[in-house]
Amino acid sequence: MATVQSRTLIAEALVKAAADPAFKRALISDPVKVLRSRGVEIPEGRSYEVHENTANSFYIIVRYEPLEDALKLHTLPHNPTVIQIAQWVVTMVQEKNPVAGELLADPVKAAKRLGVPVPEGMFIKVLQSTAQHQHLAIPYTAAAPAGAGQELSDAQLDMVAGGKHHPTLTTNTLIAATVTVVAAAAVVAAVAAGVTVAAVVVP
Repeated sequence: MATVQSRTLIAEALVKAAADPAFKRALISDPVKVLRSRGVEIPEGRSYEVHENTANSFYIIVRYEPLEDALKLHTLPHNPTVIQIAQWVVTMVQEKNPVAGELLADPVKAAKRLGVPVPEGMFIKVLQSTAQHQHLAIPYTAAAPAGAGQELSDAQLDMVAGGKHHPTLTTNTLIAATVTVVAAAAVVAAVAAGVTVAAVVVP
């Protein structure tokens, strides 16, 4: 189980990767080596796979550790934000809801069936971390469209590293999101780094 300190260090590394191409290449090539060099305690036998979010790709990571009750979302609201979608997907998959299989197999089809508009050509993938193989995602850092922001609650802030404004998932704004669950300290770290991100994935 990842410690708060480890999750914070991983979040910081992902934020750095979003702004530093050379570091990003190193992190993608050998995440265990890079993360250990930054002080992350990684048990022997555990592997990491790093994905990169772009304007056209959106990874939702279901972490191995159970989602905190305050972050669970059992009903998807009308016109949901990307953070709410992330909370809902992680909740459904971790609790083995009947829709979980569809979300894992074809999240775009599942989203459209539920009335959530997805831009044409958008790649969405839901990935499950395990105790021994954990997924991470580098955030996409392009600015969100003007006027698309929404204030997040304190609980939702615990899911993101970066500013408090996040676009709604519409055909114009599903371009600046990567999903995560991180320690609150990572939020401060991301802001201090001066990188505008939608979120950072930490198992």
